[in-house]
Amino acid sequence: WSLPVAKVRRGQNRLNGAEALAFARMRYELPGGDFDRSLDQGLLLLGGLRRVREIADEPGTFERLVASFLANTDVDLPPAELYRLARAVLQVQPSKVTRCVIPGRTGSAGTASVVFADVDKARSWTGRARADAALQGGC
Repeated sequence: WSLPVAKVRRGQNRLNGAEALAFARMRYELPGGDFDRSLDQGLLLLGGLRRVREIADEPGTFERLVASFLANTDVDLPPAELYRLARAVLQVQPSKVTRCVIPGRTGSAGTASVVFADVDKARSWTGRARADAALQGGC
C-alpha cells in the first residue's frame, strides 16, 4: 500500500476511503505512536457511527451499507446475524462513548516491533465494564 498521509485538521473532517485508511494507519507521525493511532482509530469508528446514524433511516440505505460491508470485508458471521448486530450498534449514542487505549510499552519480539499491553490495567478496565459496558470514572 502506498497512501499519502491523511490531511486532517482539528475539528470535524470528511474523509474518503483512502484518506480514512491512511488516517487509521498513521503512527510514525504521532507522538504516542501505536497508542495515538489506536485513539485515532476510535475517532474514525465514532465518526463512522455518527454518519451512519445520520443516514440509516433513508429507505434502503442501511441494507446497502450492510451489503457493502459484507462485500468488502471478511467476517465469520452469517448475514442475518451481522444485520442484527449492525442494528444494535446503531442504538449506541456516540456522545456517550469514551475512547480508551490500554497503556503499555513498545519493544521488539524477534525482528518485529510490538506493543506490550499493561495486562493488569486491561483486566481492571474489562472488570469495571463487564456489568454495563461503562467505565465509571473513565479510563
